[in-house]
Amino acid sequence: MTARPGEAGTPASRPRNGLAVAALATPFAMFGLTAPLGAVLGVAALVQISRAARAGVRQRGTGQAVAGIVVGVLVTALWAAAVWFVVWAVQLSDRSDRFADPAQVTEPAEIYFTSLNPGHCANFGHFGAGRVTVVPCDQPHNWELLTMVPVQSGPDGVYPGSGSSFQEGTAACTKYFDTLPDSALSYLRPVPLVPPEDLWDEGYTETWCFAESKYGKVTGSSGDDTVAPAH
Repeated sequence: MTARPGEAGTPASRPRNGLAVAALATPFAMFGLTAPLGAVLGVAALVQISRAARAGVRQRGTGQAVAGIVVGVLVTALWAAAVWFVVWAVQLSDRSDRFADPAQVTEPAEIYFTSLNPGHCANFGHFGAGRVTVVPCDQPHNWELLTMVPVQSGPDGVYPGSGSSFQEGTAACTKYFDTLPDSALSYLRPVPLVPPEDLWDEGYTETWCFAESKYGKVTGSSGDDTVAPAH
């Protein structure tokens, strides 16, 4: 039996498709910025290999072409996710700066937890989350930041520990809460949140004194004695 052109010898002697080689190498160039090109080259390589096979010429490189497509798509997706995260983080940071003043909150807005200031009314996904949704206090909410009290540091300014910080913060927040108007005392309860060590090291050395709604969401603010159940 006579072999057709391109089929003589062992499979290892068959020509390797150049685009297939490029497809697998391209996604790793320039820190992955060329990953989309790798996927395109992989598709083009498969087309070339298929056409060569129909013409009687067997080429190697199918596996490399497929790998180039897969890696190219994955790296492209990772870059897209990274870009989206950066854009989202910048937008969130802008919102945090813009709404750091509670008086500027005219609509619900997601901001960093550490951007909260006394007077902010908010709804939390869960208490202590990295991001919170601040709302105008006349809209339903379940948290209000009342005040922030300094935490006494340990020797040489080191983190005093969560236990002593919580005890100190609880006493200070409860003392402040007891001075609020009757409407706040009726519908709210004090909840202190002390800074963990990582935030302490970043300069957040105060206890957040929150008021949490006892009976579902409320409207109004403790500062102007307008707290009432949300309807």
